[in-house]
Amino acid sequence: MSRKILLILSLVISIFALSSCGQEHRPVDWVDVTCEGGAVFIGDTIVVEVLISPMDATDQGYSISILDPSIANFTGNALEVEGISVGTTWVNVYTDDGNYFNECSITVDEQS
Repeated sequence: MSRKILLILSLVISIFALSSCGQEHRPVDWVDVTCEGGAVFIGDTIVVEVLISPMDATDQGYSISILDPSIANFTGNALEVEGISVGTTWVNVYTDDGNYFNECSITVDEQS
């Protein structure tokens, strides 16, 4: 019986040791956001790109918003933004880790 207990204890210790050997927390250094040219016509779309550094940061999560969604707003297709009305607005990005911030502007115009 003591041999079984010793075997089970060894197994539990091994599992615990393996589970604690995970990746060390790698913090975010900065975030960049690009608004593909920064200009769009009403009804057209552009893609917003978000880059978190380092690429292997443990928490790659972020929040993204548009300051004035009556001018431009997300289409629901990933990071695609559609021009809604004439004006300029800002896309704001905050990282979950470190709360780093960056922004880019989008100007919406009427087609000629």
